[in-house]
Amino acid sequence: MKRLLSRAGAAIFALGLWVGAGDPAAAATKQASIVAESTPAANSTVTATEMTIDIHFTTKIDAHHSRLVLLLPNGRQLDLVSFSSAPDHLSARASSLTPGAYKLRWQALPVGKKLVKGEIPFTVK
Repeated sequence: MKRLLSRAGAAIFALGLWVGAGDPAAAATKQASIVAESTPAANSTVTATEMTIDIHFTTKIDAHHSRLVLLLPNGRQLDLVSFSSAPDHLSARASSLTPGAYKLRWQALPVGKKLVKGEIPFTVK
């Protein structure tokens, strides 16, 4: 009887994990929780035409398997050459920024974990 209850409990637990994995809000929270802070900040307005982009993560990342892509106001994508200023940072330089709405699309591979992706929207005035 105990074995049957144990299996039933495990099945209910697994079902809960499966249902939670499909929850978009849970996925968004997971993505947001890996970013401690960023420059530019999400939804910020900047006036510089050149800037150092920096994302500070809450954990060490594998910079070789991580990337930054800048989505330009005209719809084009610019793959940024990223460098790691610290084990938990991903940085790049962006220049010739014109006024408009941008999105910084990032993907990071936390050491020993699965790939995580996200976007940081910002505006250049």
